[in-house]
Amino acid sequence: MFSNPLLLAGIAFELAFTAALVYAPPLQHLFGTAALPLDVVLLIATFPVLVWGTDELRRARRRRQLPSAARSVPAVSVPPWSRRKGG
Repeated sequence: MFSNPLLLAGIAFELAFTAALVYAPPLQHLFGTAALPLDVVLLIATFPVLVWGTDELRRARRRRQLPSAARSVPAVSVPPWSRRKGG
C-alpha cells in the first residue's frame, strides 16, 4: 500500500484540492460549490474502501492461484514472431 510514494502524494494532493474547492469560501464562490453534509461525506467515503478491499481480495486470490498456473508454463517461451520459418 505504501510502495509508491509518488502515487500517495498525488492522492493526498487530490484530496486536499477537492476539500479546498468544496469547503474554502473563496473557492466555493468562484466555482459555485457548497459544503457537503457529514452524512453524505461518510457515505461517499465508504466507496473507496470497498473498491480497495475488493481489489485486495482479488489480488490475494490471484496470488494463491498463480503458483499452480506458473508450473504449467515453460520456463523459457519464445514469442511466435521471433521463431525462424523455413530452413
